[in-house]
Amino acid sequence: MKDNNCKEIIINGHKLLCPICGGNTFWENKDMVNSKWGFLLGCSNKKMDIFICQQCGYINWFWNE
Repeated sequence: MKDNNCKEIIINGHKLLCPICGGNTFWENKDMVNSKWGFLLGCSNKKMDIFICQQCGYINWFWNE
């Protein structure tokens, strides 16, 4: 099913593909990491770019400095 809010994502000149299903269209969101995991990974209170695969729902997180 095609969703007009989904789009192809290019990161540093590379087309993003889902590592689970190979999908190439994503919903895009931006969020802050405020959790115990964020603290442990050293990225607490950092802005993250979030891309959710339209086909399978896998979430790709990218640290946005």
